[in-house]
Amino acid sequence: MELAVVMTDDLAAPHSLVVKKGVPLKLYVTKTKGEEEDDTILIEAWGIKKDIEAGKVTEITITPTAAGEVTFMGVVTPSSRGTIHVID
Repeated sequence: MELAVVMTDDLAAPHSLVVKKGVPLKLYVTKTKGEEEDDTILIEAWGIKKDIEAGKVTEITITPTAAGEVTFMGVVTPSSRGTIHVID
């Protein structure tokens, strides 16, 4: 499964993603230029902390192993957050 997220200084779009447990996920993250040009995406539940540069695509690959909700957010811009819903 492949999904894309665009992070701004104020939000992440889309802010809600649905993925399936056990299915590999490629998440493509882009940060728009704003007051904070670069950021770090944090998906704490999965141990992911990856730098993202404005205008460039950052790829994150993971296979969710448990159903539930996982939060992702920008470290510099915590208002750019969202939820990944992992279903069975």
